[in-house]
Amino acid sequence: MLLEAIRKGANGGKVFSDRVNEYLRERERFGAQEDPFSILTERELDVLHELAQGLSNKQIASVLNISEQTVKVHIRNLLRKLNVRSRVAA
Repeated sequence: MLLEAIRKGANGGKVFSDRVNEYLRERERFGAQEDPFSILTERELDVLHELAQGLSNKQIASVLNISEQTVKVHIRNLLRKLNVRSRVAA
């Protein structure tokens, strides 16, 4: 499963946790008009994926090879764009 996710990501696909996928299915089932993730940048989606895995800011920075401060900026931006108050809600 991990290898499949890595291949998908390497080929430009988006890989989300089961929780995020369930959220997307629910929105689709109830006729949501707009994909809320379409407004996120590719890097914000990367950070969101790592958040969904339960990683800390420091761990995300290490995985994505960016600074911890940059991770904080991406998290702040994606929380604002998704109109949620906490990283757990994202």
